[in-house]
Parts: sequence; C-alpha cells; structure tokens
Amino acid sequence: MAKDPDLAGFELQLRIHDADRKCRSLSLNMLSIDFPFPALPVVFKEELKNEEVLEGASVSLHCKLTKAAPVQWKIGSKVLKASDKYQMRQPGTTAELVIRDLEVKDAGDYTCVCGDQKTTATLTVHGKKNLLKFLNSSVDRHHPEIQLFLP
Repeated sequence: MAKDPDLAGFELQLRIHDADRKCRSLSLNMLSIDFPFPALPVVFKEELKNEEVLEGASVSLHCKLTKAAPVQWKIGSKVLKASDKYQMRQPGTTAELVIRDLEVKDAGDYTCVCGDQKTTATLTVHGKKNLLKFLNSSVDRHHPEIQLFLP
C-alpha cells in the first residue's frame, strides 16, 4: 500500500510467546500494522501586517508558518503571479511578497493563503501629490510639535 506523505504512522510488532515466555516462530511471529494519524495542520505563526507607503517605493509583506508549506498570494480575489512587479519568496517557514514600483492603484487587501488558512493585510499607497499630508500624519504620530508646510 502506498504511504500518504501527510500521514504520520508507527509500526507495532507483535510476537507470540508460549507459556514459558519463549518466542515461537511457528506460523506467525510478527505482524505489522500502520496506524495513520493526520499530520498537524499548517497555521500562521505570524500574520501579515498593514503597510502604508509612498508611490514609487517598494514594500515587503511577510508572514510565518508553523512549518514549510506552499502558499498563494492574492489581492482581493485575484491570484498574483511572479513578475517584475511581484516577487514571491519562501525561505523556510517565512512567506514574503515584495511589490515594486508602487502605484496608488496597487493599494488594497493582500492575502497569503496556505490550504484552508489565510492572513490578510491592507496596503495603503499615498500618491506623491499627498506627500505633505502623509509626512505630516507620520510626523504627528511621533512628534506632534512639528508641522510641515509648503512655501
């Protein structure tokens, strides 16, 4: 019988002994039985995080799994394919999506899917026209006493 790689098993060996505790090798002295147990499911150990970036930049979205397993990346319901725009890497248990040369239209909900598990993050891309507004909101979070102005 072919073994399912997703199942873990063990072998139980039985030996038939007589009343004197001596192993007899008459008709049956060993029996092998597989008891399959489903492997532990893959789950996300670290979820994706929301990102806020400027148009023209690159961003890296990443998450960690409990064990190495193939993933699929999506924006909304659209499956992403590796290209100059999207680079997908999966060193070990980390899954990473790098999006290059960001445009405002790249904003949205990005999802990493592994089997029936998924994690989603929102990517916000600020256009260069909104640069001052973005910088002020960033500065305001860390240094509320600073306000930037255009001449």
